[in-house]
Amino acid sequence: MEVSGSYFYNNRRSTTTQQRYRDFVLPTDSGQVYTEENRRTNTDANHNFRMRIDYNINERNRIRFRPSIYLQNYQNNSYFLGRTQNDFYPLNQTTNNANGDNVNSDINNNFLYSHRFLKPGRSITFNLRTGYHLDNGDSYRLAENIFYNRGGDSTQILNQYTNLDRKGFDWEGEVSFTEPLGKNGQLELEYEVGNRLNDSDKRTYDYLELNDNYNALNIPLSNTFTNKYITQEAEAGYRFNTEKLKFQVEASFQEATLKNKQEFPLPDDLKRRFHSVLPSARLEYKFSNSNNLEFNYRASTTAPTVGQLQDVIDYSNPLQVRTGNANLNQSYQNWTRLQYRSHNPTTNRTFYSSVWGTFIKNYITNSTLIAQEPIAINPEVTLGRGAQLIRPVNLNGYWDVRSYFSYGQPINFISSNINLGGGFGHTSRPGLINNEVNVANSSSFRLGLSLSSNISERIDFNISTRSNYNIVKNTLRPALNNNYFSQTTRLRYNWIFWKGFVYRTDLHHQAYSGLSDLSNNFLLWNMSLGKKIFRNQRGEINLNVYDLLKQNNSIWRNVSDAYVEDVQTNVLQRYFMLSFTYNIRYFGVGTSQKDFEGRPQRD
Repeated sequence: MEVSGSYFYNNRRSTTTQQRYRDFVLPTDSGQVYTEENRRTNTDANHNFRMRIDYNINERNRIRFRPSIYLQNYQNNSYFLGRTQNDFYPLNQTTNNANGDNVNSDINNNFLYSHRFLKPGRSITFNLRTGYHLDNGDSYRLAENIFYNRGGDSTQILNQYTNLDRKGFDWEGEVSFTEPLGKNGQLELEYEVGNRLNDSDKRTYDYLELNDNYNALNIPLSNTFTNKYITQEAEAGYRFNTEKLKFQVEASFQEATLKNKQEFPLPDDLKRRFHSVLPSARLEYKFSNSNNLEFNYRASTTAPTVGQLQDVIDYSNPLQVRTGNANLNQSYQNWTRLQYRSHNPTTNRTFYSSVWGTFIKNYITNSTLIAQEPIAINPEVTLGRGAQLIRPVNLNGYWDVRSYFSYGQPINFISSNINLGGGFGHTSRPGLINNEVNVANSSSFRLGLSLSSNISERIDFNISTRSNYNIVKNTLRPALNNNYFSQTTRLRYNWIFWKGFVYRTDLHHQAYSGLSDLSNNFLLWNMSLGKKIFRNQRGEINLNVYDLLKQNNSIWRNVSDAYVEDVQTNVLQRYFMLSFTYNIRYFGVGTSQKDFEGRPQRD
């Protein structure tokens, strides 16, 4: 028997300031934009316990158990000032103060038992997964909202207390059986059944000066909701393995039942049943020991979350009001990837390329209603002029295709390696804006070059640069189409000189073009001077300075179906640190495909 476990605890307090510039996609070129300045202080304490138990009863029977417990206490205090305006005049403004105290907990278990029969290749496996989740919180909000109307401005004061009580329990049982077919084949049969139960109770109370208490229940902002998602899945698959060829095909039939029961403010029941065929395939062909081609495909479904299903109004930002949709369907996703790897052991040249794509039916996106004039959502809640009502809906038409390539080879005369990498990506994301379909299309082109060297035991360096060119187009408002460019260049240099002294420097330049007027170009310069100590120089004392020039910055662009926004967040700038390090073992990590994916890293 092998038993191992870990416990992790951290207590962190962080203060974040942020600027946001959001340009909305509207059927008309009114130029509506939303700007926000916010400040948030978060204090959270986290406990994370994991355990691993492996018990080999004998050579044919084994048990594996993986329990984990996660606890979090999360407190926040926030302030933000948000404004909406168009090309001609302001539309609305909110000054919003909030604080909250939340407790979250997750208890998960994974139990597996497997048995191998006397016949080689024949086996049976039982697997049970369970999870229990709690989310409890209290929050207070004080907001002043101003709506600028043609007939006269209106001011709204919100002073509210919200209590949230959410509980969830999920389980899934699985049994699988394998049987050899011929010399190189294997048949696999599998059955799964599971249930996900969620219970959510959200109550919002308005403050009454008469009795100096939060005891006036705000019915439109309150909701009690129960959700069950039951799935059954039967699967059959065939696997074939030879020295050069490996392939596997599987097909499963899934039946899913979604039950929603609303108890407050009005009773409402919804039951929906889904039937899906979920195929998958994998093929790998080895041309040689150093060249292979691999193809993968799989289909899957995603159920809407409790928050998306709960038909309750979220009024935390009165300029951007959110609500759920109890009529959401599950989404159906197709994913495929083709990749090729090659390595020449004689010349040490490497090449890798891949292309992959995701296509989603019934994609869960947002329907955004932007009020041109005040709109009554219900008898007690009115959407002010320029404000938005955001609601999840199902739409077809989402797809995402990306590619990546990498080529590397040594440069012997300077004892270095050069690597060229790049790729292309395109995302088509549908959404509804004022009941009209908008498709946000974003394309990206990436190219990078790096040179790394280990000239001697005392000197090594790495120089890299990566360029991203992005094209954003919207079908509803072509005037919002935009191209922007980002460039990341980095130099890292390490030098061990006289009697074990070590000098390190790291220069990181980030440049943007085509974003909003937010400050976005910077040069980050980190430097350290250290001394190696102890036998075999495994210990090291370092004096470090981070962001020597005080230019560190963090900015990124978000593209959604309803808007394009630029966000700038404060980051830690120049500071000094004295550190001691003792190296037990060293691991080297090279550049990976992830360096060319997603947004720039937020420092």
